[in-house]
Amino acid sequence: MDGHSERIKLNRLGIVRGAEIMKKRKIITGAQRNQIELIAEEAPIALFKPFLCVIPTATVRPYCTEVDISDRASLLSQEYIAADLPTSAFDIISLG
Repeated sequence: MDGHSERIKLNRLGIVRGAEIMKKRKIITGAQRNQIELIAEEAPIALFKPFLCVIPTATVRPYCTEVDISDRASLLSQEYIAADLPTSAFDIISLG
């Protein structure tokens, strides 16, 4: 896999963006956010493997908020953010 892959670059940016949101919510400290950024920037390409999250609807529903139409990937899509979903609420299947 190409070390300069656009998809990997976007994943790295998404990790940093998520850490920034967690810092603003005071879930993590500024130092932790900086550590996450360093790890995201320096992590070898082999760590970026595809996976599938299996989340039962009834379990996730209380954690969901609908994404504003202006922030959706497609105007026709239905998107939600499942914030603060505990890891015990879903299973992860590795695809890579």
